[in-house]
Amino acid sequence: IRQKEKKEQAQKILDSEQSSKRTKIIPLLPELAESVAFLFNSQRKNVLMRKDLLEKLKDSSKSPLSDSEILDRLSMMAEIVPEWIKLSSEVPLTVRIEKTVPLKAVKEKLSLAK
Repeated sequence: IRQKEKKEQAQKILDSEQSSKRTKIIPLLPELAESVAFLFNSQRKNVLMRKDLLEKLKDSSKSPLSDSEILDRLSMMAEIVPEWIKLSSEVPLTVRIEKTVPLKAVKEKLSLAK
């Protein structure tokens, strides 16, 4: 019984850490969406290789971010606005945005997310 309680406590701690990480990241997503949209528009494409996008986002970021941090943020964005951004899980790894969805609507939805 005690082992079970310890496992439940550990799971609660893990869940709260993930929740707090999410609440810290969500306010940063509208700015990231703007950067993503700018990069896609400047390339005049709606699909980019994931590694290229990560590199360009890392270079343009105000604070130093790792590839995994940027990928976490992109994944969270894909959860919140799947109609706008999609991350492929198949090789070649790509990121696709739907340019017909207005950026203003995307940013609004991201800022309202919890």
